[in-house]
Formats: sequence, structure tokens, C-alpha cells
Amino acid sequence: MKESSINPAVAKIITILALLGLAFLLFGAFSAHAQAASATPPATFASEGITLPASITPTISGGLEQVMQAALGSTNFAVAVGGGRGLHGNNNLLFVDYLYDFVGNGKTSAGFILGFDEIAHGAHFTTDNVNFVKGGLNVQTVIAPLKGWGLTNFFIAPFASVLIDTSGGQVGQIVVTGANYKIGIGKGWNFNLTGFYENRTGGDTSVDGAYICAAIAFSRNF
Repeated sequence: MKESSINPAVAKIITILALLGLAFLLFGAFSAHAQAASATPPATFASEGITLPASITPTISGGLEQVMQAALGSTNFAVAVGGGRGLHGNNNLLFVDYLYDFVGNGKTSAGFILGFDEIAHGAHFTTDNVNFVKGGLNVQTVIAPLKGWGLTNFFIAPFASVLIDTSGGQVGQIVVTGANYKIGIGKGWNFNLTGFYENRTGGDTSVDGAYICAAIAFSRNF
């Protein structure tokens, strides 16, 4: 296989964005098979005063058309592009994530993620890389960590995500914890800087393990 340099690999993100359409379809099919019919949210949402909208119900229970309608019809969403480095071995990660349908009480919110990951063994990204389609749930809350020092307008949003990924017939899990810093740019749009730690298990053993990641994102209405 002919290898490309790291700069063309970054350019491949444009192609990966197109593949998100495939991510919607594959994740919807997996959800229809793997998830229970009940769409009752975790009790922690109720304790935070969050009411999940009806549009989330078909996303959980499955159905290809309903999944795409819920994702693409969302009035609040974000597109994130980033990368990461495995803490063990020589694995490097590129990813594109689409976050949508966030609801909350002004401080704590919950929404859904669909995405595509590409993991390379080493510094060059080739057609032999391991590719994943993923989907799951994200919960975040806004805090002012420097309020005690007078910086009352400095906010960050710690978050956690739980995702299911699939590649080559294998199904794994990704658990993510991190924080996001949001900068308003007008008309409901925001620029976001994000850093996080993720742990991948149960999938392709050659790329399972912990990763440190960073991303930039543009979000609207959340």
C-alpha cells in the first residue's frame, strides 16, 4: 500500500466527514439490535431537572430513518475534529465527532454522539489503519473554577461520555472524561477547545487502551 504523509492524513478529515453518513446508518442498525426498547433515562438526569425530548426515543430504540432525522434535525449540535496519542504502544488517533440533541437545565446537559475514529500504528496513516464507527451518550456540566479568585466569567464544562464502537465485526466500549472551554462567536455559535482522556476496551486488542486527546469544535445553541 502506498503511504501518505501526516499532512495528507489531516486532509482526509474531509473524507471522514462524508463517512459520518455511514456512521449514522451503522450505529442505528447496531442500536436497534443491542439496545432495550425502553427509553427511560437514568435517574441522575431527573435529579438534575433534565427532561429528555421525544426525539431521543427513536435514537435509542433504533430505526435507520429515525436516527438520521433525530441527528440531522437537532437544533443544537457540535462538530469536533481532533486527535490523540496512545499511552502505551505506538498508536495515534484521528477522529470526527457529531454531538446533538442536548437538553438540560442551563447548567447540566445530556446529548448524543456519533463519530468516526481512525487509529494508526505509528506516525503514518495508511489504508491499513483500524477504523471505527461509534455512538453513545455525553453528559456535561458548567462550572466556574476560578470564581473564588474573582474570575466569575471564566467557565469550563467537565464532561463524561460512554460509547459503543464497532470495527470489522468487533464491538468495544469507550469511556471518556475531559473538559471543554467555550468561546462565544455570535448568533448562537461557539468555538470550543477540548481535552480528554479515553479508555478503549473490548474491541481490536491492537488499539485498545488509554489515549490522551485534544479537539477543536464548533457548536450551536449549547
